[in-house]
Amino acid sequence: MPNFFFIVSSVLFCAHGYFFFKLRQAFGGGLWQAPVVVFILSMMGLLLFRRHDLFGSLSQQLTGVAYIWLGFLLFASLIFLASDFLAVLRILLKAIAGLNVIWPSAAFRAVLCLFLASGLTGYAFYSAHTPQLRHVVIGSSKLPANLSVPEQLTLGPEPFTPGQEQLTPESDQRLRIVAISDVHLSESLGVDFLGKIAALVESQKPDIIAITGDLVDTDMSGRSADAAILRSLTARYGKYAVIGNHEVHRGLASARAFIAESGFTLLENRAVLDASGIVVVGVNDRSMREVGADSADPVAIIKKFPAASTRFVLMLKHRPLMSQDEIGLVDLQLSGHTHGGQVWPGSYLAKAANNDVEQGLTVYSREGQGETNLYLSNGVGYWGPPMRFLAPAEITVIDLISQP
Repeated sequence: MPNFFFIVSSVLFCAHGYFFFKLRQAFGGGLWQAPVVVFILSMMGLLLFRRHDLFGSLSQQLTGVAYIWLGFLLFASLIFLASDFLAVLRILLKAIAGLNVIWPSAAFRAVLCLFLASGLTGYAFYSAHTPQLRHVVIGSSKLPANLSVPEQLTLGPEPFTPGQEQLTPESDQRLRIVAISDVHLSESLGVDFLGKIAALVESQKPDIIAITGDLVDTDMSGRSADAAILRSLTARYGKYAVIGNHEVHRGLASARAFIAESGFTLLENRAVLDASGIVVVGVNDRSMREVGADSADPVAIIKKFPAASTRFVLMLKHRPLMSQDEIGLVDLQLSGHTHGGQVWPGSYLAKAANNDVEQGLTVYSREGQGETNLYLSNGVGYWGPPMRFLAPAEITVIDLISQP
């Protein structure tokens, strides 16, 4: 933990130092520096030493401001770096080819960079609070024959649909799963945001609702209003949830109680036969090892469940991890955790840290054992800065149809 704190504080110090240097480079010295330095130090303090117990709701609001500032700082730093790169390129072009490219003043460039960073910050904030639907169609020979593919559907993922649009297939032609991941309910995210999610989920008339971890990001004691919204969600067959790493880190007992109060069946390293006829398997996140729990063994869970040998197997697993032995045993795995990087270029880091699994649908195959579909969601909530950029907040609608 000390090493992590040192790394984070060093990165924040360097980013703020670079930002302040660019302002001085553009505007020179002056009285403006004092309030800017005070503001920067205040933001760094709020980010590094979060204490919601000191001033109650005011601390939460100030932390929210600090997180928005952090997102703005990321955009501003990237734009300033791009500007510096272009400035170096201009010098090289003049030295090598004798080209004298007209270049605006440092002050003009700084103002333009700050303006662009502000615009991107506003867009990213809007994107984080505007969940969208993404539609995927998956065929399998292990589904009931009456789940035939309607003419208007094609296999595979479809583009993001506008937020309130309802998808059209009739309920007797498919088994519809609506998947939610990484809501991250917290001091700042609650009933208002959940209301948006619930409206979208209900509009899709799901047969099964699945939450693939990180539903909560704080102690959920006393959050009955949030639980009531989740409890009001209706599914023709089942409502399931699994444990993610944030449930473990933010209070496992509280998270379990909240999920139960919300009307979801918590699957902790076990399988159930859903009323729809498919097998639903849920495994705990590997962070459970930190509290002394045994590691999940999806293969052993599936093999001990007789119905899994002939029926469609849906696996709910927070992280997009899959062993070779699971390929062919699982028909569809739903995962989250990565947020799609949440804010570009975090997408590259998220991919590298999670076995290079791509966002969206990936099909794995093993000779003689069959195929497994893994769907990796961007998630619908956020962690840290209340922003999303090139990683839209997503609710996934999966239609399972029978295919020879």
